[in-house]
Amino acid sequence: MVGAIVVGHGQFAQGLLSALEQIVGPVECLDAFSTQGKARAEIESLVRDARRRLGDMPLLVFTDLQGGCSTTVCGSLLRSEQDVGIICGVNLPLLVRYVQYREKTSLPELYRRLVEAGVEGIKGLKQPG
Repeated sequence: MVGAIVVGHGQFAQGLLSALEQIVGPVECLDAFSTQGKARAEIESLVRDARRRLGDMPLLVFTDLQGGCSTTVCGSLLRSEQDVGIICGVNLPLLVRYVQYREKTSLPELYRRLVEAGVEGIKGLKQPG
């Protein structure tokens, strides 16, 4: 099993988790929280607490925006951990794939599949003009 944390601005992370659970049902070993109104130290504490709750299992951290506070804090805090991957630009298709494969796929392979799923989940359906 690979655990996960979703971190983002506003209610982004909680909204994604809510939408995910409408599709797949309740998801264990997945925490979601907002950085809204929180100082760096508070965000670091939330990430550490989530990491502690998930124990020794491999971990994926999903953030909303490359270069954003969520990504920067998680990157600097977890950089030295070997069993942690960080993916920014998280979307719902990526999280659905995470739930499908998190119990039967190694962390490196799951990471690769999820980055692909995130990119594949973005489709232009009707070009304006």
